[in-house]
Amino acid sequence: METQNTEPQEAPRAPQITPRVAYRKRRQRRQGKVFNVIVVLMGISSLVALLILTGLLKFPYYNSFNKVERFAEKGNIACVGKNVKPADLTGVKIKVFNGTSRAGLADTVGTALAGVGLEFTEKANYDGQFFGNIRIVTNGKNVVNAYSLARLFEGASVYYDPDAADVIQIIVGDAFTEMKPAEELKAIAEKRDVEFENPEGCLKVKE
Repeated sequence: METQNTEPQEAPRAPQITPRVAYRKRRQRRQGKVFNVIVVLMGISSLVALLILTGLLKFPYYNSFNKVERFAEKGNIACVGKNVKPADLTGVKIKVFNGTSRAGLADTVGTALAGVGLEFTEKANYDGQFFGNIRIVTNGKNVVNAYSLARLFEGASVYYDPDAADVIQIIVGDAFTEMKPAEELKAIAEKRDVEFENPEGCLKVKE
């Protein structure tokens, strides 16, 4: 009969960690911590940038850069300014261009405007065809007069041209239908106790 060996078995020994292995593990732990910190910082930076771009968070340097003022250049829609009221149009000089194929339109518009005190100096055919409604072109000095004039039309826009003479140019386009009655034009011209609203996308004229 075989006898069983009852001597206690030795527990398996844990593998010994060499200094090199221990160094690698420490380095991996450090790298893991650094990576986690970088991920957190990137997340915070992205969130802050998003808040700044959406305007929910104010950042001094970004706001200063964002507030760099642009001024109107030739062909831009000019702003009239804040707290500005219409001017007296009496004696303001205008030149009317016919940008359509309808004969006599410049003369019709110019004569109607002369009836409220404007000085109708000249009429001419526009170089080409203008498909819009009414375009008013002015230099910086006459922006308020130009906006005061634009009130006499529906949907007129005021464009800036630094090279324009003191005579305000009115270009009548294909979309224009007809002038308002004389009495209505006179009433609009005389009502000067209202402030202008700057159109969207306009640019300030540099003084």
